[in-house]
Amino acid sequence: NAGDRRAPVYVFMYGDPTLPKATEFFGKDYADLKKTNIDTGQVMFIYRPLPITALASMTTLVLRCMPRDEVFPFLQAMANKDMSWGMRPYTEAMTLMKEMAANHKFPPALFDRCLQRIELSNAVHDDLARDISQIRFRDMTGDLTFYVNGGYWYGYEMYPYVKTNIKVAVREHRDFGEANPAFALHPMDRVLGNPNAPYKIYEYASVVFAHHMPLHRDGMDPRLKELLRAGQVAYVYRPYHYFNPDARAAAIAAACVPAERFWDFWDQTARTSEFWYPLGDRAESIQKIARNYGANELCFREKRVAEYVDQATKVGLEQLDVIRISSFYYRGVQLRGNIGFELLGGFIREVDVGRAEGRSFEPTVAATPPSPTAPAPSKTTPVKPVPVSPTQPAKGAAR
Repeated sequence: NAGDRRAPVYVFMYGDPTLPKATEFFGKDYADLKKTNIDTGQVMFIYRPLPITALASMTTLVLRCMPRDEVFPFLQAMANKDMSWGMRPYTEAMTLMKEMAANHKFPPALFDRCLQRIELSNAVHDDLARDISQIRFRDMTGDLTFYVNGGYWYGYEMYPYVKTNIKVAVREHRDFGEANPAFALHPMDRVLGNPNAPYKIYEYASVVFAHHMPLHRDGMDPRLKELLRAGQVAYVYRPYHYFNPDARAAAIAAACVPAERFWDFWDQTARTSEFWYPLGDRAESIQKIARNYGANELCFREKRVAEYVDQATKVGLEQLDVIRISSFYYRGVQLRGNIGFELLGGFIREVDVGRAEGRSFEPTVAATPPSPTAPAPSKTTPVKPVPVSPTQPAKGAAR
């Protein structure tokens, strides 16, 4: 770990320390992250090595035994020595580690003794099994996985977006204003409820993770549907694919589903995830479901559709600080994270009351670190999870 535990942003990084991408991160990016964000008190950085191979297991063991304040300097030194050190033969790589560790308060005698600590080796693998089971993340065996305050990003190639997420999370701007042009309806937006309702709930979400979202994983929450039937609020879905090719292709397929069948398609996608989600090509599975709900395959290649999903993602990322797979906006105020109806209902009520009183919504900073095993709690103005009545508009809503 490195940084202040009271930092507003927690960055967790999972990865095999011997893979070239992890080495590249410590050789090229960690120094700037430390100078810009960690040393300034903005970020608490936590690295969790993945002991996938024998060399990775031994490396993880060494990192456990080494003085804590020497771990990251040691990883940086290894990267500077040889960016491909983890690809060397096992004996050669271990010899290099042993030599380099001596420069980081870890002499050869302690190095050799560390490798004999079977109980510590078991603990390393127990921790990995715990993290995988609690995070319920199936793709954590890739080169690197980053978590920024609970939102997760696959692969070293996504690190530029991780940096953007850190900047956004440090700012934590939450109140974008009701008249923000980013909330003007686009013809390809998918709207459930009365499109002329005085207020709208916008959700930026990735269709490939619909089953992870409490509001959608068993089909859209019926209490939300009842709220929308009351006519005061409409629900607007916008695609967000964070420029991942698989998620982008899935978002395009979803955008091709006719508006009148879109929500049935979304519910089906969430409910059948146990069959398609474990497969390698998730976008192809989403395309098959989309075709079953009326999408034309020619639409998947239409430029206007691709431009819509790309622009929606770009606006979300650059103008509305979308850094979660699911981010909500109501009357210009943002609520991030995978939430259930109770919290969304309380959020709607608090925003209505706040707007009626002329209040703006300022961010608060969490006093305790968010868990790496679950989405971090929203840091919007604190709300009580009081459900909105499904038959009455929230207090303070326009009549």
